[in-house]
Amino acid sequence: MLYNLACSYAMHGREKKALEALESAVDKGFIQLGLMKTDSDLSSIRDTDKFKMILSSVKSIENEPEAQKFDFWVGEWNVYGVNDAKVGESSIQKILKGNVILENWSGAGGFIGKSFNHYHMDSGRWIQYWVDQSSGRIYFEGNFDPEQNAMVYFEQVDEKSEKPLRRLTFFNISPDSVRQFSQLSSDYGKNWNVEYDFMYVRKP
Repeated sequence: MLYNLACSYAMHGREKKALEALESAVDKGFIQLGLMKTDSDLSSIRDTDKFKMILSSVKSIENEPEAQKFDFWVGEWNVYGVNDAKVGESSIQKILKGNVILENWSGAGGFIGKSFNHYHMDSGRWIQYWVDQSSGRIYFEGNFDPEQNAMVYFEQVDEKSEKPLRRLTFFNISPDSVRQFSQLSSDYGKNWNVEYDFMYVRKP
């Protein structure tokens, strides 16, 4: 209601009232940032400093810098393992208006899988959910580590589970290379063993 009121004020040249109503709408939970940026009803106030300030205050993934920290993985990749042997290819895309990173994995042996990655604002955590052709699934949570320049995920398992814990790290090596390093632990993180070590090389 407050958003529609802001539109009405803006269309009738009452810019101050429009901005006040829009600010109140955002304060009360209005989060449609894309609509605010494109709605012609708000064209009279869109270039004001106040409007830009209101936009920046919207609780939206677009306003969250952490949500862009995994963009270095986006692209088309050849993937190599031990002794530079090619182990597969991966197409990493941003979907759902750029809010989700979709991995499309195709292994050299015909194994295929996908993962969905996104930043969850309420928890302040990155989430990855992996699924594959064999009905396998893995759920990870993690964060970007600026010291390593890497996204670090941990498989989420209960301590009573017999499954080993997994740590999955994506190192931003260069604009054209990403290292994906997977480790397993059978003692809940006290000791780690290498599961695989892949290098992503961006396709020309």
